[in-house]
Amino acid sequence: MKAEHDFSAGIFLVGAIALFAISVLTLGHERELFSKQDVFQTAFSDVKGLKEGAPVRMGGLTVGRVERINFAQHQNDRRVHVDFLINSKFLNRMRRDNTVSIETQGLLGDRFLNVKLGASSDVLAPGSDLESEESGEIEEVIGKTAKIIDNTEKASEDLQSLFSELRNNTLNQITEAASRIATFMQALEQEEGIIPRLIYSKKDGSALIQDIRQSADNIKEITESVRKGDGLLHAMVYDQSGGKSIEGLTRAANNLADAAAAIGSIAEAIKQGEGLAHQIFYGSDETLAPDIFTKLEETAENLRVASKALSTGTGTLGALIIDPKLYDNLVEVTDDAKRSIILREAIRSSLAE
Repeated sequence: MKAEHDFSAGIFLVGAIALFAISVLTLGHERELFSKQDVFQTAFSDVKGLKEGAPVRMGGLTVGRVERINFAQHQNDRRVHVDFLINSKFLNRMRRDNTVSIETQGLLGDRFLNVKLGASSDVLAPGSDLESEESGEIEEVIGKTAKIIDNTEKASEDLQSLFSELRNNTLNQITEAASRIATFMQALEQEEGIIPRLIYSKKDGSALIQDIRQSADNIKEITESVRKGDGLLHAMVYDQSGGKSIEGLTRAANNLADAAAAIGSIAEAIKQGEGLAHQIFYGSDETLAPDIFTKLEETAENLRVASKALSTGTGTLGALIIDPKLYDNLVEVTDDAKRSIILREAIRSSLAE
């Protein structure tokens, strides 16, 4: 009886030892506890709950484990330093531009160290420092995701409200506009105006196109005439001396401007002055202008009567101009006066008196 009890105890002990050995071997194989490993360092401002013994992964493969997590010895260094081990068979993957970040695994949020492969060909020596990348918290990601969901929901509500408004108002307006367009097109088909003829009449459309072509040809001829001609436009556009023509036009324009300024000055002087011109244009006496025009008319009438009298020989001046006998008599009298000493002395004495 005792022998059977000892045998059972021995079997249990052997089984426990075997189970322990299998567990150790399995854990050691999983965490590469019995593989040759080399240490590397990195540092983070926040390790976000990373623990010692956490796996180190590279491209999704477990290549080592976290050995130690601690603050730096210097108080000025506020970063948390992490020492991690890399299995020797992966050392050739440790390049100078590799980076290290803390990632989250599973729903429970288990942390692990992730080594991102670089493109450099320089292999890091064991004990080297790797550059770290700060990763965002899962809570921040969840918060941003919730915010995005809220914004999406709000946008969906806005779209629903917009579509409802379109369905209630705009759709009716679109239907009414389409109906009006259809009515307009039907009227075009039935009417005999210019627009229906242009749209539906091949003859009228061809005539319009011909007119457009003719206009284009005319414009082409005009531009060709300007290019090949010797007129002012040609000189202004193509001739090297066109600048002189433009200068001449500029001077003429300046002269016109000066003349306009002079006329403006005269007009201003008339407006501000007190002479006859001011009285004619700006005078407040309503009888002044009629009097002036009346006097001018009387003067013109007197000149007309005098010129008529002269032309008909009326009066002394008219006789002198028209009657040659009177002229001859005057010549004869003056000749006799020159020859008569008595008459000449009488004329002198009368003039002296």
